[in-house]
Amino acid sequence: MTERELMIECIPQITEMALEIKKMTPEQYQEFKQDHLTEVERSYPVALGFMKKIYDIIEWSLV
Repeated sequence: MTERELMIECIPQITEMALEIKKMTPEQYQEFKQDHLTEVERSYPVALGFMKKIYDIIEWSLV
């Protein structure tokens, strides 16, 4: 599976994340994002780059 295919498959989860993030203050979001990326790096480091791209997409969509 390519990264693009995985991204498409994850659209429902990405949308759910974006909707929850919309409810957060900027400070809450930054804390959530940092905690989540730290956990991803600790538990599954190979996925860190993918998750950073997910956050880029979410941030772009919320502008």
